[in-house]
Amino acid sequence: MDMYIKEWVNEFIDVAISFDSWMEMDRIYLQNRIETILAVDLNEAVPNHLAKQPDKLTQLLQLLPANLTNEDKGRIESELGDLLTPPPSVVNALFAKTYEVDPKQATDYLYDLSKNNHSVSSHSFSERELFCYPFIKENCLACYQQEGKLTNNFSLAKRFIRMNLANESWMLQYLSFPQLLKEGLVSYEEHQLLPVNQQTVQRLFQLATILPQFTWVYRSQLEEELQHSCYHFARYTYPVLTDTSSKKSQSLLFSDVQVEKLSSDLGISLSSANQKSLEQAAYFILEQWKQQQPTESIQLVLRKQKEVYQLVVTFQSASRLANNQTLGMSDSSMAQEEKTLTETWVEKVMAFL
Repeated sequence: MDMYIKEWVNEFIDVAISFDSWMEMDRIYLQNRIETILAVDLNEAVPNHLAKQPDKLTQLLQLLPANLTNEDKGRIESELGDLLTPPPSVVNALFAKTYEVDPKQATDYLYDLSKNNHSVSSHSFSERELFCYPFIKENCLACYQQEGKLTNNFSLAKRFIRMNLANESWMLQYLSFPQLLKEGLVSYEEHQLLPVNQQTVQRLFQLATILPQFTWVYRSQLEEELQHSCYHFARYTYPVLTDTSSKKSQSLLFSDVQVEKLSSDLGISLSSANQKSLEQAAYFILEQWKQQQPTESIQLVLRKQKEVYQLVVTFQSASRLANNQTLGMSDSSMAQEEKTLTETWVEKVMAFL
């Protein structure tokens, strides 16, 4: 029994309606839009060599002529993805409404939407693969001003969630070319670098508190690369979080904070159920680093498990950063002299703590 293109189109529209992108009364309008975008007759039968797909956007893309350029295919994919996606105001309203019930459910909504409209790739890109795509860095990945544009980095269907952090406007997005599971950025509304200060730490803890399902990272090197203040997140346990020496000690300066040196000797792990004490300890370390600059980069990795926060602070040199493959991984290519200096500085900071 023949299946007609109109049936595939209606399956696609069903998905769009399920995400509150459209209502049932919009079906005829959407059928006409899709017929125009694909340049097909909806009353024709689906070619026999094509198969149904669970991803309805991928299913429709099978109908495109084989001789289309990659640029044309990408444009059509983005136009169809945009039809699956509510406008930014609706996405933000639905996110906020869902967040009141369950924060994880809210971020899952945005992630599922982003996967279905193909604004987030279903493929996890390695560092080596990203290096083969020089277009990745053509535009600032953190800038929400790209929303609604079709560029090498952004689909028309890309959506950002507006957030308030420390009475400032920030934007949450999932990365289009992820290396990690549910990987994304929260970036400052304006394309600029904010001062590295106590608020830098406070925002990081606020993010881990309101969205505890993610591990959160502040990395000075990433900000310098983008020239845009941002925080990184993913559903991922970074190796440094389990790279502890198992020799815990109580901080003398900050009550309720336990301190451990990383087994790599290139960082410090702190944990506490007292958020304020841990924030103060993190800011103390950040200030020590700013004043002495023993390394080119500092990285704060924070996760919340039940009522306990774990913060890992690592320090990286330029040569180590150049060789790192994965955020949070140690690197054996670090020059011995640099490594010794970093270890000495970590010992000094721990002595103060």
